[in-house]
Amino acid sequence: MRAWICILGLTLAAATAQATGISVPDDRPTLGAGIDAAAEGDARVIRAGACAFWPQETNFDPACYHDAGPGPSCVDAGDLDGDGHPDLAVADSDSDTIALLRGVGDGSFAAAVFEDLDQVPEGLAFGDINGDPHLDLAVTLPSIDEVALLPGNGDGTFGAASFAIAGDGPNAVAFGDLNGDHLPDIVIANRWSDDLAILLSAGGGAFEPTAFHGVGGRPRSLALADLTGDQILDCVVALNSTATIKMLPGLGDGRFGSGSHYDVGFGPMSVAVADLDRDLCADVVVASPTAGNVSVLYGLGAGVLDDAVAYTAGEEPYAIAIGEFSGDRWPDLAVSNRASNDLAVLYNTGDRGFSDPEFYPVGPAPETLVISDLNDDLAPDVVTANYDSDDVAVLLCHTPAPQAVPDPHHSRRPGPSLSAWPNPTRSGTTIRFDLPHAGPARLRLFGADGRLIETLCDGQRSSGRQEILWRTHHGESGGLPSGIYFLRLNAEGLSASERLIRLQ
Repeated sequence: MRAWICILGLTLAAATAQATGISVPDDRPTLGAGIDAAAEGDARVIRAGACAFWPQETNFDPACYHDAGPGPSCVDAGDLDGDGHPDLAVADSDSDTIALLRGVGDGSFAAAVFEDLDQVPEGLAFGDINGDPHLDLAVTLPSIDEVALLPGNGDGTFGAASFAIAGDGPNAVAFGDLNGDHLPDIVIANRWSDDLAILLSAGGGAFEPTAFHGVGGRPRSLALADLTGDQILDCVVALNSTATIKMLPGLGDGRFGSGSHYDVGFGPMSVAVADLDRDLCADVVVASPTAGNVSVLYGLGAGVLDDAVAYTAGEEPYAIAIGEFSGDRWPDLAVSNRASNDLAVLYNTGDRGFSDPEFYPVGPAPETLVISDLNDDLAPDVVTANYDSDDVAVLLCHTPAPQAVPDPHHSRRPGPSLSAWPNPTRSGTTIRFDLPHAGPARLRLFGADGRLIETLCDGQRSSGRQEILWRTHHGESGGLPSGIYFLRLNAEGLSASERLIRLQ
């Protein structure tokens, strides 16, 4: 992920237009150095090392820039020196170094210090490698197909690195306890070998031999989270050479199941997970720069995801992260746009929808981003890593005071209801659903692994109560084994789900 960046060579007028979502002409200024008089009025062009002012109030201050080394490709935030302030680690993919920027506590950073790896880094993540109180760092090294494990010393420096086999073309990396032994394990996405590398911690900084799980599709990003509700970490992977993501259920022993594919925009590059609608089910968001959109897939429970809903977010949305920027306690989306050189923020409307994006300039070619409270005001700030300007952009958020939290079950417009009786069932059940208005409706039956079993209806339906008799020994679902299944109803742009238990 990439670090914070201040806009170079951007007129105040252009910055204002982007920040408020107003279109900017194609001849918008490019980044430059120094301070020059702008063509109109007293507006000034802001150069590296300075920060502009928005002429009207927004949730974010203008970006400020910090040098981060050549070709920053990934950024993460964590407290490296134990002073309570988040620091930044940046992978410089045009050199053999990572940049370390110590947080001062007011949203600014000391000058970068560089750690030499003797190999080109690509992805990185903070985590615990050896069980001590200090934050450690994992860095993927695609030139040698390994991951470097750097133990933190607790003072902002690292001890000697160890190395582990990662696979062909390692990029994204994440920490998580995959087997319930309370030791953080490591998962790496390997772009060229089409698989995940899994390193199970043996404690004390040692790891078991690398295991591999094939996923196909040139994986570029991954997220570890409990999507199935079984207290075991699952894995969502963005498959960049396809138009899908893959959800892999964790088995609790350090392995993953076969998983299910879900359609999103072509060329997904980044994926993140959070409960967006406060229904206690994890949801998934995806950025697809080739398709030019972001996708939102709401969780229906047991690892099943609803169909993707696409949103426009800017030009070439490259990375996505989730934070609460507006003070209403609904998670919002932050997206770095590599082609339009800005950050898009999509605000959660609380009814399974998002606002049109607001745009904030950040600098040339922002790829990754990270969210962290950098100035101790309890508001989530954003840092982007700008590949073409060798720096990071920092945008401080000033979240309004928290508002009253609406009940998520009463804040949405009326939608379809769904029930089944008897449930559990041995031979069949009557499925009932109510439609507030006449229109198209689709009712489908899924297995617990997300596999489509049968489409029970798909077409125009009248308003009011609907009933469908489903028998377990008829149709495409004949001969189903006992187990848990899910009914999913889509109508009027909303959805409803119901768990169905089949007994022998």
